[in-house]
Amino acid sequence: MKNKAILLMSLCIVAFASCSDDDKDSNNDGNNQPVNNTTPAGPQIFTSSGEENGHSYVDLELPSGALWATTNIGGALPQSYGQYFAWGETQIKTGYTWADYQYGKDSIAIEKYCVDAAHGKDGFTDDKLALELTGDAAHVQWGGSWVTPNANLRQELFKECYWEYTPNYNNSMVAGYIIYKPKHSADKGRVAVKGDETSDLYSLTDPHLFLPFAGFKAEGKIRYSGNRGVYITSSLYPENSCRARGIAIKEDTTFTSQHPRYYGFTIRPVCFK
Repeated sequence: MKNKAILLMSLCIVAFASCSDDDKDSNNDGNNQPVNNTTPAGPQIFTSSGEENGHSYVDLELPSGALWATTNIGGALPQSYGQYFAWGETQIKTGYTWADYQYGKDSIAIEKYCVDAAHGKDGFTDDKLALELTGDAAHVQWGGSWVTPNANLRQELFKECYWEYTPNYNNSMVAGYIIYKPKHSADKGRVAVKGDETSDLYSLTDPHLFLPFAGFKAEGKIRYSGNRGVYITSSLYPENSCRARGIAIKEDTTFTSQHPRYYGFTIRPVCFK
C-alpha cells in the first residue's frame, strides 16, 4: 500500500504589481508537444460522462454542478495542448503582445473590462469583472452551454478534488495533473506533486480530468510547454485590471494565479446541464 500522505493544496495567490512576465524559469520555447499524441492501446480508461453540443465532459459531482470538458479548446485528446487565446478574445493569432491585444495596446491603456482607472485608457473604467459571452472563447468556439470557468469554479476544482501529478499521462509522454473525483472526504483538496507517494485507490478507469503542461503563448512563442500549465478563467484580477485570474500548475506545485491579459492561454471549458 502506498503512503497516502499527500500535500495539502496550495492556494497561494501569486500577486504582481505590474503586467510584466510572471516567472523566469527555464523556458521551453518549442512550439511542439511530445510526438505521441494518440491514445495508446491498453486497459479501457475513462473517456467521458456525456456530451454537450458535440464535446465531451466529465461529471466529478461538484457542488456547483459544473461539468468540466475532457479536452482543451482545439485539442482532440485529453493530453492535447489545444489552442491559445488572449483573455477576452475568441480567435487564435500569432503574436500575443500588447500591440495586438484587442482591448488595449498597453497595460495602462485598457479599453474594456477595467475596474481601476490607473490601467484604463485616459482613466477609463467600466466595472466589468467577468467576460461577456461575446468575449468568451469557450462559448464562441463550442456553443451550447460551454463557458470559460470563473474564479469560483477554479477554487471549487481545487477544494473538492484529488490532484495527482504524472510525467506520462496514459503513456502519451505528456506531463500534467490528473484530477479525480475523491473516493474519501479526506482526499478533497489534496495534491500529490512530483516525488510524493500517490494513492493506489485511483486509476485512469475512474472519472477524471487531465490538465497537460501546455504552457502559454507570448511574443509569438509557446513558453514553458512540458513544464507548466496556465489555465485562464473568465474572471478579471480586480486589484490590477491588466491581469486575469487563472490556474497555474507545475510538477512541484499548483496554485491560483493571475497573468497579463495579452498572453495566449489554454482554456478548459465547463458546461451545465
